[in-house]
Amino acid sequence: MSGPQRVTPARRGAIIPRSVRYVAFVSLLTAGCASRPDLPPDLTGETAQTEVPAGPTGQDRRVVAFVNGEPVTWRQVADRAMTLSGRDLIDQYIAAKLREDVLRRNAIANTPDDLRARAEAIVAAARRTQGDERVNAALREQGLTEAQYVQRFVDDPLFAERLLTEKAVVFTLLSEPTIDVEFVAGADEKEVERFVAAVDAGATFAKAAESARGLRVSRQRLARGFLHAQMAHLEDALFRLKDGERTGLERTLSNVAVVARVQRAHAADPRPYAETRDVVLAEILRSPPGEEQIKMWTERLFRGSKIHYEDRYSARDKK
Repeated sequence: MSGPQRVTPARRGAIIPRSVRYVAFVSLLTAGCASRPDLPPDLTGETAQTEVPAGPTGQDRRVVAFVNGEPVTWRQVADRAMTLSGRDLIDQYIAAKLREDVLRRNAIANTPDDLRARAEAIVAAARRTQGDERVNAALREQGLTEAQYVQRFVDDPLFAERLLTEKAVVFTLLSEPTIDVEFVAGADEKEVERFVAAVDAGATFAKAAESARGLRVSRQRLARGFLHAQMAHLEDALFRLKDGERTGLERTLSNVAVVARVQRAHAADPRPYAETRDVVLAEILRSPPGEEQIKMWTERLFRGSKIHYEDRYSARDKK
């Protein structure tokens, strides 16, 4: 269900600092390790989550740090954060609440075996893409056996939270009608037209993209409402197509030319999560959802909810 996302290039892997441990689970070495090999593209790019500072009102004066001997309180940190990035923090909190609602409503949970299977799948993917020699060298450098490395994942609460999110996304995609779609997009309409001509002449999307400058194919599984509002017209067109059919040259509201082809449509599985949990986990182990897919799922939660902001945070351009 992952792979290159939507119509933009997938972000490449990079050394991930301890400050974003939420994403470090996709690295060959866990957060806090000094050195990590590069990651395969399909295991990178997960977005770090920044949580709103939380605590009972009665503890606003609780000291959370000292700077040159001077105490820093929870309230000072929270006020500073809200002053600089209030809307972003509010949205992150709302996203976390909406996600928790989905987890609770569907009784989505982890077991130790789930966590271990997901961690082992990450190591197996690294071995396939980077080779045993490189993985083993990285483990030796850190003084870890593979079993110890896997256990770090299993014990990490942030890793557990990530797996819960993956389960929620995949369950959504299994429980609703979906389509697997190939996209090609570009700002140069002539290049996209050249691509369309090559497809009309019998070339595959991948081969046609090779002959058009600056274009690439991306693939995504979509449920209704996953695409941004500016692409709603394209989504409507896609869900009307049969397997193998494609759109003409479409444009987004930001004037990007897009061509898309439906690879395969999937019927909804109406069973509750309790009856499909093994299927959901198997799909995650086979092809975990990527950053863009999770982002689309989260944005759909926002669009499907009634959210009212206090006046000073109501405008998107106010931070």
